[in-house]
Amino acid sequence: MGCESMARWQGGCQGGNSVWRYQAVNEVTGEVVELGADTPGERRWPQPRVQLFQRGIQRVAEEGIIGKEAWRVLGYLLGILDWDNWLVVPQGRVADALGMLQPQVSRAVRTLIENNLLMQAGRPYPRSAYRLSSDFAYKGQYTGWQKRQREERSKEKDKRR
Repeated sequence: MGCESMARWQGGCQGGNSVWRYQAVNEVTGEVVELGADTPGERRWPQPRVQLFQRGIQRVAEEGIIGKEAWRVLGYLLGILDWDNWLVVPQGRVADALGMLQPQVSRAVRTLIENNLLMQAGRPYPRSAYRLSSDFAYKGQYTGWQKRQREERSKEKDKRR
């Protein structure tokens, strides 16, 4: 690989609480170094984050498939995106947060759904439950993203049949 070390993390439980350990592994010697809050040079993200995918963003921008309202709603949804791309948010709450009318948000959500950026979860989930396309963005572990990609491809094939 050319790199001498690779960072990794591990999750676990300790006393009923989630605990995350960050480690660096020297791939040449196999030495594992624990990274803690007091480790010099360690940097942690100060906020929750979402991985955006350039190809998906570029496709949406170039094809002009969504308008200004839908971009605003999509931006808000990215800001509240939960683990594994889940969203449970009433459209009225989105409208209030963005200073938009509820019919505007409804149109924007419909546009996002029609362009496969957002999927309504369906039963047994509430009407306000959605999942964001994993081609556009993802919040979660890499293995979870791979699983979502397979699920979405399978659903696309089923729709074509």
